[in-house]
Amino acid sequence: MPISPAAKDSIKATLDGVSSQGTTGINGLVFLAVDKTGDHLVSHASGTRSIDSKDPMDLDTAFWMASCTKLFTCIAVLQQVEAGKIPLDDADFVGSVAPEIKAKKVFADGVTPKDQEKQVTMRMLLSHTAGFAYSFMDPRVYVYPRFSVSFCGDNLSCMRLRKAEFRKTRPDVNAWTSLTFYLCELRQGIDEFVGDEEQILKSPMVNQPGSMWEYGVSMDWAGIILERTLNTKLGDYFQQHIFTPLQISTMTMFPSASTLSNLAQFHQRDPTTQTLAPRPHFYESALTSNTSPEEKRKNVFQSGGAGLFGAPKDFAKVLATLLNDGTSPETGKQILNKETVELMFENQIKEFPDFARSGAPPANPLLCNPLPEIYPQPSNPPQGWSFAGFVTIAPGLTGRGTNTVWWSGLANLFWWVDREKGVGGVIASQVFPFGDPVVMGAWGAAEAGVYQGLS
Repeated sequence: MPISPAAKDSIKATLDGVSSQGTTGINGLVFLAVDKTGDHLVSHASGTRSIDSKDPMDLDTAFWMASCTKLFTCIAVLQQVEAGKIPLDDADFVGSVAPEIKAKKVFADGVTPKDQEKQVTMRMLLSHTAGFAYSFMDPRVYVYPRFSVSFCGDNLSCMRLRKAEFRKTRPDVNAWTSLTFYLCELRQGIDEFVGDEEQILKSPMVNQPGSMWEYGVSMDWAGIILERTLNTKLGDYFQQHIFTPLQISTMTMFPSASTLSNLAQFHQRDPTTQTLAPRPHFYESALTSNTSPEEKRKNVFQSGGAGLFGAPKDFAKVLATLLNDGTSPETGKQILNKETVELMFENQIKEFPDFARSGAPPANPLLCNPLPEIYPQPSNPPQGWSFAGFVTIAPGLTGRGTNTVWWSGLANLFWWVDREKGVGGVIASQVFPFGDPVVMGAWGAAEAGVYQGLS
């Protein structure tokens, strides 16, 4: 399923265009599109790893994959559904393996505890209807004020440490020139991105289980349940049951020194000037654990919701495998049965066709732009959510077919799998907040270019 040379050139020109605009564009992007044979219909690395660097982005550049990790966790759990070790609809199973979930109260108003009206199942966790949320999206996850400070920052470390700890760890704070974005009100609450399992275990339930869709830490819980069921670490499971069969070499919870040498830099876009500036990474526990004692590495939470680092070219191998009904077109190894892949892509929330419309403003605009609609479509057709991600049930304006599944990562990474037309792809950046208009525009143009170029 080749695409025309003209389409390839147009896609590359689009990416190069936005990466050549300086600080008002994007420092760099990687884009790949594949078919079910695993062939790269187009692959292109554009720009540099940092806005302040001349080091080029390339197809081996590693990214924090953020919520793209969830696709691997979904596959892992469904493998164990196939094996008969994890049931989808048995609330007693979840309650026995994760009694912390069973014991939780529901804080619908963020303050008042209520009993759960239903018990949580794995199906709810995989479809984000279990009642959990993310702290950067939902203010109910924050409950008790901690303190406020009078500087603004693109460094989210400031939102994670007590004032004394912050000053101790970053005495150079006054020298930073890019701390100009927001007045931070620091709160006692949940921080999902520090590599601490306790942050997930104590995350509050804010909706009654099964009552609505809300994006949150459910896939972290799914990963925890898999670890406890099999007595293994999630990263080790990924390596044995997904990465090795698919010959994926770069995906990891703990980047090596060589990976770190080609890691894309985090950036923050100023909401007023719309310019980019580098910002420190906030997943530092994983980045530094390779140089720490082995005991520390063991204690860093291996997040099923956002823990992976790797190159988009390896992520594309998973997309090709799903297009090929669960069998790697490169190695011939099967990681899921065809029937399980079909289950994976089914809409799980048919009762909520408008779940992605009229969204509330995010709790933390440093991390996410306001998104009144997650994926706008003319005439507002029903939309859905599968175990794998968002389902655009109706065909998309880019040319994608019916029931295409797609999702994203917080640092503005986006992927899609169109099983009807046999094509999928991924675009990767490392910029905040999520919903960056430059990256999303490039993604839409590149995806449309793929479909226009199909022969």
